[in-house]
Amino acid sequence: MKKTAILRDESFVAVAGCFSLFGVVIGTWATHIPFAKARLDASASSIGLALLCMALGGVLTMPIMGWLINRLGSSTTCKLACSLALVLMPFPFFMHNIELFSLSLLVLGGTLGALDVAMNAQGLLVEQKLGRPVMSIFHGVYGYAALVSSLLSAVLIIFLSEPLRAILSAFIGISCFAIIQRGFLAPGLDRNKAAQSFVLPSRKTIGLGLLCALALMIENSVIEWFGIFLLTERLAAPQLSFIAFAIFTGSFATS
Repeated sequence: MKKTAILRDESFVAVAGCFSLFGVVIGTWATHIPFAKARLDASASSIGLALLCMALGGVLTMPIMGWLINRLGSSTTCKLACSLALVLMPFPFFMHNIELFSLSLLVLGGTLGALDVAMNAQGLLVEQKLGRPVMSIFHGVYGYAALVSSLLSAVLIIFLSEPLRAILSAFIGISCFAIIQRGFLAPGLDRNKAAQSFVLPSRKTIGLGLLCALALMIENSVIEWFGIFLLTERLAAPQLSFIAFAIFTGSFATS
């Protein structure tokens, strides 16, 4: 299939849009972290434990996603997870105590973990349909969406408070998703296709998983702590931390 035909394919556009919305959520959230630390008046250890809740949420939901996709199909699961992620995104921006803040991150992280698995599963189906490898394009779209989101945040922070910025991002994201979600492939393509929804990983899979875990630790360390470091240790302007995150995600997407 020609490249122009791929770009016009509804299923390709739907999955690419889902990856981009994932990037918008991450870009909007990551640039807010230093402000959350200041608002909560939290120590480095307290904010670190709270941020860990987001990763914990993903760890809790990802293992059950195989079973859920087998029951509902990746398209249905992707629609539910993306809708929930966009609706839940603003909640951490409104929390003024560390306990509720941590709980909101746990729930948001669980939803994002579910979305991560579901949209990649739907992406594999789109690859099979198109007969061409397009997963790298989807992941690149995620990086560029996070880049654009963080750059827009650097502008919007001049005019809008953090909660209003989150609400605006969520509203735009929900509006866009309402349009693109029609292009997802039919749920029956990967529903009830596996005899087992959960199997123990092989040695090779465990090794690959550990390698991915190390890569994610490096990525999340930059996403979660770089802004705090610039604002608290280098006394940089908020816009500079947004731009620094944009450069990071841009280089991630380009590679």
